[in-house]
Amino acid sequence: MGKIFAALISACVLAWLGPMCARLPEEPARVAGSTAAPAAEAPAPLAAHPPVAIATYRMKKMFEARGSRYLIYVIRANPADVPAVDMRMILATKIKGALVEQDAGAAAQTLAPGTTAYAGLSVSTVLIDEMLAGPEEPGTELEWSLSYRFEGDDPGARRCFQLRALPRRREPTGILWRALGESRECGPGGR
Repeated sequence: MGKIFAALISACVLAWLGPMCARLPEEPARVAGSTAAPAAEAPAPLAAHPPVAIATYRMKKMFEARGSRYLIYVIRANPADVPAVDMRMILATKIKGALVEQDAGAAAQTLAPGTTAYAGLSVSTVLIDEMLAGPEEPGTELEWSLSYRFEGDDPGARRCFQLRALPRRREPTGILWRALGESRECGPGGR
């Protein structure tokens, strides 16, 4: 009799709980205090524009001296049809791969669509004179890192351009550049 009564109770429980179990959500309910975070959304893709680039140019004379520093100019070009905004540039001086000096532009700038402009940062005269007088050694270079965004990009979006080059003396007093490479990848900190 006990076995029949136990079977009857089991059948009633299954008949009562069965429909409720069939309606459970596919994802388990969150437990109060759970630390599970929702999946992060992928950043919106940047609009397609020709990138801003920087380039060196042949100089007929030596760099402009300001005290114990040379002012070294490059050309920035914005071929896009929208302004490049929040432009910031850093010039790193490296000797045999070691960073020995760095100069950064003071404030963010804007470059109008379809325009070019000179931009200059400084390097100590001692370092440039050492580069000009010394042999071409791996890791001895000037490295410009440009970061910017185009008008219409999200405020936190960054686009980048990096140029590496070595100055070489041009007779009688000018400067030639040996191109060492360029990149459009943004490094740590958006540069």
